[in-house]
Amino acid sequence: DPTTSPTLAFSGDPGQFLPNPTNARWADQIAIRGSGVNTELLIGSDKNFVSLLKTTNGTDFTAQRIDVASLANGNMKFGLSFYTNNTFFAKSTGFPLVLVNYSSLTSTTAVGTVIASNSTAVFPSANHIISANPVSKQLASIDTSRVIKLYDISDLSVAPIFLSQTNFSTANANANVTGAQVFGGTNRVFSLYSNNGIVASEILFSAAPVGPAIVTQPTDVTAYQTFSAVTFTVSATGTAPLRYFWMKDNVDISPASNPTATNSSLILSNITSEMAGVYSVRVSNSVAVVTSTNATLTVRTFNNTAQMTNIWNLLPGSRSYLATDNNQRGLAVNPATSNLLLVSRTTSSNIIVLDSATGAEKYFMDVDPTVITPSGGSVTFNLNKIGVADDGKVYAANLVTAGNANSFRIYSWDNDSSNTPPVLAFLGDPGSGSNLRWGDVMAVRGSGATTEILLGAGSGNTVSIIKMSGDNVTLDQTPQVITVSDDGTPVPSAFAQLGLAFGVGNTFWAKNSGFALREVAYDTVAATGEVTHSYSFSSVPSAVTSIAVQTNLNFLAGLAIENPDNVQLYSIADLETGPVLRDQELFSVKNANGNLTGQACFAGTRLFVLDSNNGIKAFDIDTNFVANAAPYSITSISVQGGNSLQVTWTSEIGRVYQLQSKELLTDLTWTNVGSPITATETTTSTSTSFSETTPTQFYRVQTP
Repeated sequence: DPTTSPTLAFSGDPGQFLPNPTNARWADQIAIRGSGVNTELLIGSDKNFVSLLKTTNGTDFTAQRIDVASLANGNMKFGLSFYTNNTFFAKSTGFPLVLVNYSSLTSTTAVGTVIASNSTAVFPSANHIISANPVSKQLASIDTSRVIKLYDISDLSVAPIFLSQTNFSTANANANVTGAQVFGGTNRVFSLYSNNGIVASEILFSAAPVGPAIVTQPTDVTAYQTFSAVTFTVSATGTAPLRYFWMKDNVDISPASNPTATNSSLILSNITSEMAGVYSVRVSNSVAVVTSTNATLTVRTFNNTAQMTNIWNLLPGSRSYLATDNNQRGLAVNPATSNLLLVSRTTSSNIIVLDSATGAEKYFMDVDPTVITPSGGSVTFNLNKIGVADDGKVYAANLVTAGNANSFRIYSWDNDSSNTPPVLAFLGDPGSGSNLRWGDVMAVRGSGATTEILLGAGSGNTVSIIKMSGDNVTLDQTPQVITVSDDGTPVPSAFAQLGLAFGVGNTFWAKNSGFALREVAYDTVAATGEVTHSYSFSSVPSAVTSIAVQTNLNFLAGLAIENPDNVQLYSIADLETGPVLRDQELFSVKNANGNLTGQACFAGTRLFVLDSNNGIKAFDIDTNFVANAAPYSITSISVQGGNSLQVTWTSEIGRVYQLQSKELLTDLTWTNVGSPITATETTTSTSTSFSETTPTQFYRVQTP
């Protein structure tokens, strides 16, 4: 107060224990905390030491030098502020912001250790007048442009996070770059910058801080070794700033090895088998820390063989009608001409005829707009999918979101020449009043009077079959709706929305992304379908869709919308064993295909696959190719309890193995133990029982 006189609290060299004179400049900045006998003063210098002044009576102070050998001279000259316990922040223009601990104090020596350092790349070089508030966990600074900035320092393991700023209203020169700054409570900060006056700022808190809560957990991911890039993502709420620390198998991932380890999304590139494991993330703020659930990264080996040979590719952008606009979804081969037909809606709806041997453009088919009516109402696209009968007659369908008697259309052309006009072959509701989405998938087979068109719905457990009418010219306007079940239980809704192909006889195959591959036998009289075979994702992955079946060669192919997108070829010669992966081939570009659309089609020993936004790939299939089995051997046989025995062997993913046994080596025959097993990992195990009355039992594993 104005009547209190000053007293001398300290006189002398703040840098005692140094040779006199110290040649140090002192007190461009001081920091004060405590009260009475607990009062402490921290005095900065232009060297790499500061001075700590303490008192035993609250009046007289003695100095103790703190030497911070790892810092350059001047780092602690202009910015100095006590923080928690025996720590202080220091900062000068052009130097890093550091947090120093000085817990090692004796009567003659004092050592300061830098426990956190933030380079000028993350905490601006121009910041130099600082003050830290250990209660609100905030740090204020003044920079050489006379800007007052506020930072969050609640997590010392990361750089201060910028919160807000305000400016001095003047711009007078301050050649000595001097000033001072101090917090008043938790919501005021006072800033002095020489020649520019004093600014008092209020820190506004809208509400009490709220701890983090995870809204969206990271999810399991399957990736291919070498080819894939993977992203784990978490979303969280809570008072900002939120901080993220990703872990693998509960061990922190170093930001030095992966800069995204402290982001809300962790990105893993150039996947290796060593990256497989469990990933999780800690989310924290000034209130609390929460940890996400675990997400597993499964790393698979890409099964690329010589079964298929890529003969040509058409990339998006290589033709005016091939783009990344989600407008290419239909592809079919004409068995009568060997032409490849592509539906594209880029610019306008067209059917382009390509040379299937080379991919060269030949001509465009007639898509007379007076016949092929534009979209509108529940009609999303006027042309979407295409198929060709064995006699060369072409069929193309529109896409509707709510099928009714006047919305879904199938058009036909007698052939794929450029001057053959289209006719309206079908107008109606494939679901007979079910009001479903139709036109995402279509399969065609037969010729003339035996022509059949198979359609899958966007929801529900039905498919629709449209056959040739009695005049053998137009399609029957009364579709056959087939309701599909699996052992009396309806199959999941949309089970056939994106992947559908005729099988042998009255059977078809269905596969949608996220759904199992199913073979269905149907009865058109009873209007029912029954699942005859269903295969788990370990046989055919969840991501496979847009399937095609070559019944003559027992092949099934599908487009896998993965990272990267790829074509997968399976042998379906043994339906009890299940599909066996014979080859995988990559698309060379990876543009997003959010609708998961495309189409695959066979033509003899050739396969063509369209991946929307990623172009077309064409393959020759070597039907004589036989992949050699990788060397494998039994690695362990162990009793699991009681009469249960577990046999484990090394394996090749996608290869089928059969466990066999016999009691005597002199026996001529081995007996199969259980069913064949398709390997999904590089080691495979199976369990069997044994009899204690059998003196010996020999086992072997065979690949058929």
